[in-house]
Amino acid sequence: MATVNLGRLRLIWRGEWATSTAYVLDDVVRQGVSTYICTNAHTSTSSFPNDIANWDLMAIGSDGVDELADIGVWLDNAGGEGPAGPSSNALNERYGSLTIFNSSNLNMRTSAAGVQIITIPTTGEYFIKCAGAQGGGYQGGNGGIAWGTVDLTAGDVLYCRVGQRGLGGGQSTTSTTPLTEPDTTNLVNDTTGENNVGGGGYGDGRGGNGGGTATGNTDSGGGGTAVRLNTDGVGNRIIVAGGGGGGYLEGTRFATGTTSPPAGGGDGGGYYGGMAMKVSEGSGARAGGGSQTAGGHTGSGGNTGTQTQGGNGPANDGGGGGGGYWGGSTATNTGAGGGSGYVGGMKSTNRGMSMGGNAGDGWIYIRRVG
Repeated sequence: MATVNLGRLRLIWRGEWATSTAYVLDDVVRQGVSTYICTNAHTSTSSFPNDIANWDLMAIGSDGVDELADIGVWLDNAGGEGPAGPSSNALNERYGSLTIFNSSNLNMRTSAAGVQIITIPTTGEYFIKCAGAQGGGYQGGNGGIAWGTVDLTAGDVLYCRVGQRGLGGGQSTTSTTPLTEPDTTNLVNDTTGENNVGGGGYGDGRGGNGGGTATGNTDSGGGGTAVRLNTDGVGNRIIVAGGGGGGYLEGTRFATGTTSPPAGGGDGGGYYGGMAMKVSEGSGARAGGGSQTAGGHTGSGGNTGTQTQGGNGPANDGGGGGGGYWGGSTATNTGAGGGSGYVGGMKSTNRGMSMGGNAGDGWIYIRRVG
């Protein structure tokens, strides 16, 4: 009859693997973030790789680098606003506590703009979804959404620019009637005119500045959100979500009546950005959204959006265009067009875009899926 040693019918936890240590069958150690079980009694050598023949892998752990596979990474604008990206301090405060964002994985800022740079740790298929920022002011157009999957190799670098909501101007000095709508944060009496021309939202495609004089109220466009692959150049964009066009209000448009409604900006995103709303008085032509090959249709007195950036508002008042793959355009006395989106750098299956859908600042989500 066989004799069973009941004392060895369990695993023996030995803690961290150590050099020059006697190990026996079924001892368990931790090495790095994983655990191993001893298969041969031995005395350990000077390094674990030289000792590996005596161990079998039990479980693979995670030190945060696999966070891209486990839960994904969510990037935002770290509190930045206007035409400049978030500061180094803001990015470090926002992401410094996350293990995946360490000196070897992420350079959170380059030059004068808040470019968030991720080095891909593991070869595989990655899902990326991003949202453009909303245009500034009352009835600024919403940002668009873009998504898709892409095959990436360990060591690939993603240059991520998150769009920021456009800034809102101050209320026209020709009216003292305040708005009663919920979104009135930036719409207060401005007797100096200092808030009438807001800076366009930062991003891969910056929103255009609002245009006009001190007696007008125009809002800047929202920034587009984009990811560039390996080289930080416009031609290396693989996915873009367009920003919304800036809104426009002037004079009696601040009244609560409906005889002279505000001119909202067009939504961003999609193969074409959205057209701006038209007001009952003012421009005879609406400002158009960007496309896949050019800026949007330009209304009377307006400026055409360019590749990445929305057009600036005209001198005679008008919202700034949304940034995107191509920026939205502008027109006199009206809101601006939204920026277009782009998914041409993603795999042909499981990719798409939608117009609008995101209010506020933009964001980027990245997760390994295969």
